Amino acid sequence: MRAYLYLIWSLAAFGVGLLLVPLESNFEIAVSTALQWTLLATMSVAGLAMGYALGRPSSAPRSADTFSVGQASVRVNWLALIGLTCTLIDRYLLRGVALDFDLISVHDVLESTQPSVVGLIGAVLGAFSCFTLSLTVARSQVEGALGRRAWLTSAAIQLIYVGISLGIGSRSTLLVSVISTMFSVIWLRRAMRQPMQLGLWAVTLTAIAGVAVISAALMLERLEQMGLDPFLSIEVSAYAYAVRPTPAALAWLNTHGESAPLWVVAFGLLQYVFHGIYEFCILAQQQLMTHTYGAVTFWLPLKLLGIVGLGDQATGLDSIPGWREGIFTTFLGPLYLDFGAWTFLASFLLFLALGLPAAHLRMDRLAMLPYCSVLCSLCVLYPIVNLLGSASGAYPLVASLFLPLLGRRRSHPAPRFSSREAT
Repeated sequence: MRAYLYLIWSLAAFGVGLLLVPLESNFEIAVSTALQWTLLATMSVAGLAMGYALGRPSSAPRSADTFSVGQASVRVNWLALIGLTCTLIDRYLLRGVALDFDLISVHDVLESTQPSVVGLIGAVLGAFSCFTLSLTVARSQVEGALGRRAWLTSAAIQLIYVGISLGIGSRSTLLVSVISTMFSVIWLRRAMRQPMQLGLWAVTLTAIAGVAVISAALMLERLEQMGLDPFLSIEVSAYAYAVRPTPAALAWLNTHGESAPLWVVAFGLLQYVFHGIYEFCILAQQQLMTHTYGAVTFWLPLKLLGIVGLGDQATGLDSIPGWREGIFTTFLGPLYLDFGAWTFLASFLLFLALGLPAAHLRMDRLAMLPYCSVLCSLCVLYPIVNLLGSASGAYPLVASLFLPLLGRRRSHPAPRFSSREAT
């Protein structure tokens, strides 16, 4: 699973989409900042490819380090259940969220209260839910046919995990869960030299369409709860700050929008996807004098250190001129805010580090499958958002690093498979 190839394809698809979508900038974008973004993205690709080249193992794992995917799958299910339970206790019992709250009310309560230790445990352990279904698929490839109970359990855990996130109006957990599971299934079938059957492609396309529909429905519901006109939102929302519809698109929406508000919301999703690169260019043109030196990109380890009294728990961004909360600036915006002129080097080194563990994925090293699937999700969403800067990306990435420990079995080595790496 060469994540750098998915990063290249994602950047190429985004570039084509940027030329085709009926959007135009509200600001004059300097060519130098667009070129800067392109060069930074190229450094990310180079760093990730270098990480794969340097990290690729030269021999099969020792028997003492054998990974049991079945053992890991069972343990991940239990840890995920504990995490989800802690999350629900923290949200509904400790922080005062009521079951009948709408999305806006839930968001306000969570913003005004601090998560408890129970909530932190829930966030860390609950992130294992992202891998329950993909590990069950891997287990079925290694052990053969599984019972219905194993499939239902893993699917139910992941659905609850996504549902908890949708309960606060967040779509990123849904995206990461669906994309990472899709990559895992595709890689496993290719590694086992099994064709992608028509039914699997149909399920994949249905999942993608489902994500789009759910995202549009969530956006429409949020607008209704705020009492805003969906049509007005494409002109005055946070995403509309940087981009607006072209005159032709606006005329079409004026004709069809009232009869089909979902079309208006769908156009809002286009702004949601493509506004980030414009926001980055606007940010880069302002020549920031203040930088955060890793506090935005590496917020999770700093937060954990702050909890034990070894640092600040949060970084205030409101005082930084030019930075706008609540919008995307692609993957590179937070990195630029952190490192400024050093972003070129930081982008290369960060993706170099991310690529080193991913190079170990083979059929006899399935411990790295969850990590690689999250990394591929990060690469696919690179032109839109920095997943390292959100809980939906950072927690699963950290959780995936513990999979080798959860599946380690010393006394009974698992059967070896071909080490052929699948693209």
